[in-house]
Amino acid sequence: NSTRILENLHFQKGNYPQAGYYLKLQEGYLKKSKNKLDFALYHLLKAEFESKNKTNNKDYLEHSIHHFKEAEKYSKQINNATFLTAIYSEISEVYAEKKDFKNQAIYLKKEKNIKDSLSKIEKETLQKINPKIADKSSETPNQNSWMYFLTGLVFLVAALFFFFKFKNKKKETQHPKVTE
Repeated sequence: NSTRILENLHFQKGNYPQAGYYLKLQEGYLKKSKNKLDFALYHLLKAEFESKNKTNNKDYLEHSIHHFKEAEKYSKQINNATFLTAIYSEISEVYAEKKDFKNQAIYLKKEKNIKDSLSKIEKETLQKINPKIADKSSETPNQNSWMYFLTGLVFLVAALFFFFKFKNKKKETQHPKVTE
């Protein structure tokens, strides 16, 4: 909804009082909603807001973690792995700020596991759709470098061929052959 967009806009600009205002509006909207994605997004935005809202809030990091865990709960209910990676990345940063490196490592590992799973699923899906695309995505940078080199070489040879052909044609038109 539009309040979420406005909250995010003000948050990104560092205008926290306005962002807080739009978060309050979202809370009212959520009382009428049953959409778990709305709840997940609200808690993610609220967690981000709390992590930056240090003014008049000595427990801002704890509040942030609470909302990240709520966002995680709703994201799991709707099975949104991409959303979970974002949550895990951000919650690990909050734990780092708290100097809680054990929990930071736990959430970084969760993020990596999901990213690896998504990458594997993506490759399998590409393989099913079009094996040629999947094979290209698994090529190493060294293979791509050789392809670029050979393609460049072919273009260079073709350019030289046409250059000399044009140059010879120009000489012939400047000095026509004398025929008897």
